Amino acid sequence: MNNQDQLKIISNCPVCDSRNFPSQIKILQERENSHLLYVQCRRCKSRVLVLITAHPNGISSIGLLTDLSSDEVIKFSTQEPINHDDVLEFYEQLYAAKKDFFEVI
Repeated sequence: MNNQDQLKIISNCPVCDSRNFPSQIKILQERENSHLLYVQCRRCKSRVLVLITAHPNGISSIGLLTDLSSDEVIKFSTQEPINHDDVLEFYEQLYAAKKDFFEVI
């Protein structure tokens, strides 16, 4: 899949519906039949993660609005997933400090 094909798939901004959508497209990850793209709108500056996958019967794409930078997407994608022990430990720390979630963040 070349860059021209990718641009045809990502045509309008999902937030402002601008037809002059991408001001920035970064390929964050490439695999055999798929690409993870980071796209920023030229007009409203919204950011979208797009997964494009090629199948024998065509191409599919899934978009996700994000507030992350492309560097943050890469950083978080390489970290271990949060598990139930992490959540329990966080709760115990909140409980011991006698604070609620919104006071901490």
